[in-house]
Amino acid sequence: MKANAKKETIYVNIIMLVVFFFAFLGTEYLFDNCMMYVTDASGVVRAQNQMLGVSAIGFLLYNWISGFLADKSPWVTGGTGLFAFGIGAGCMGCIILHAGYVQMMIAGGVLFFLLGVVGAGVHYRMAYSVYDRAMLARCVGFAYAGGIFLQFLNNNMIHENHTQAVALCAGTGYLLFVLCTPDRKGSLPCQEQEGGYPIVGQSQEAAVQKDIQYPVYVGIMLIGIVFLQTIVFTTLDNAVTAVHASGDVDIGQWPRLLLALSGIAAGFLYDIRGRRWMHMIMYCVTLLSTICVIVIGFGGPFLLGLLVFYLSAGFFSVYFTVGFMDISYHSAKPKLWAGLGRAVNNVCALMIMTLAGGFASVRYEVMIVAVILFFLISVLAFSYQNILIGMELRSMEAAASALMPQTGGAVEPEDKQTGLSTMDKFTAFGEQYSLTEREREVLRALLSSGENVQDIAHTLGISRAAIYRHISNMNEKTATKARMGLIQFYYGWNPEK
Repeated sequence: MKANAKKETIYVNIIMLVVFFFAFLGTEYLFDNCMMYVTDASGVVRAQNQMLGVSAIGFLLYNWISGFLADKSPWVTGGTGLFAFGIGAGCMGCIILHAGYVQMMIAGGVLFFLLGVVGAGVHYRMAYSVYDRAMLARCVGFAYAGGIFLQFLNNNMIHENHTQAVALCAGTGYLLFVLCTPDRKGSLPCQEQEGGYPIVGQSQEAAVQKDIQYPVYVGIMLIGIVFLQTIVFTTLDNAVTAVHASGDVDIGQWPRLLLALSGIAAGFLYDIRGRRWMHMIMYCVTLLSTICVIVIGFGGPFLLGLLVFYLSAGFFSVYFTVGFMDISYHSAKPKLWAGLGRAVNNVCALMIMTLAGGFASVRYEVMIVAVILFFLISVLAFSYQNILIGMELRSMEAAASALMPQTGGAVEPEDKQTGLSTMDKFTAFGEQYSLTEREREVLRALLSSGENVQDIAHTLGISRAAIYRHISNMNEKTATKARMGLIQFYYGWNPEK
């Protein structure tokens, strides 16, 4: 029953992330189309990036807004959600009626701020609902692909702005309803305790890993990497948007489905070996995008730039979403960090427009800047990768040492449930369930390492099949199921009196 509840939770939140991508990206597309009636192509690009910047404010303020509503009754929170939906629907109406440039900019600002707040809540729910963090990138990748597919259907099967707007409002309304509706226990998502991973569906293993706090500079480095990468991708995005706004190409047609495919591919590739190589994969994608910027600058075909942009943008979106969700697991303010990736992306888009005119047309100077940016990204990416690997090794060593006998008169860590030292609990557990020496080695590796089975097998010098056999034997002895069930049982176990 508990496992089913976990699955239901993650499925609900994947659907919510799908709907958010649909609502956010679809609203951006509709806003651009409506702005074409009141300004020129460069004005559309400028307005789009300004709206993205406003949405970043919503992402950043979600942590404060959720804290403000935390002690309020469900009636107050529900009323707030209903009011927000009404305001958002009114702003959407103002946009599709082409009420005027100033009016549309004000309405768009309010609407995208609302979408930013909602988006932060959805990202936070998604982060805490993934009970197996090894599959986080795949969950985000499928959610991104689902959102893109819904947007594609909305753009191509509904050829009327008013109907498209209704669909987008319905999606936003659904998100507000879920975020503002209490669960069976009467609690709201915004009422969860700050820094409280695991909250819904997180395993005890994840709770132990949560104790490893990331230094602030780790998050700052990721912000820097995503910020610099965004400059490259925003250059391509603005060039594509400008062509779309001029009426030459409709970017909502079939090539956009490449975004969905790249999102799914990114999810599977990123999750390999516990996302150990995610940053390097994204580095290679950034290299491809930088080359594309240079090619376009020399007069290359627009279709080439469009295809490369769609193939790489999916990887980038999944990258910064998952990257900051990973940071949130190790942060005291997960509500802030879980959705910070899109906030950084959107702030950078606004700054590019403000400082450099948006790079709507790729010029020679932009090519030089692209090369410099790629050099800086290279330095940060490799440094960040080395820091994460070092932290992972240190955390594994610390976890492993907690299960080994202590010497030199040091005090062993004490298990709060049993009152025993960590080593004494481990020994008692092995004796009670008659674990062999090899089974104890495997159990120790499972408890102290977040690696997959293949990596653990390599570390212990035995085959993958042997690892599974030992796990199966321990499952039989402890009446548990699978690796996760064994780990959860161990942490909740008390020795028989």
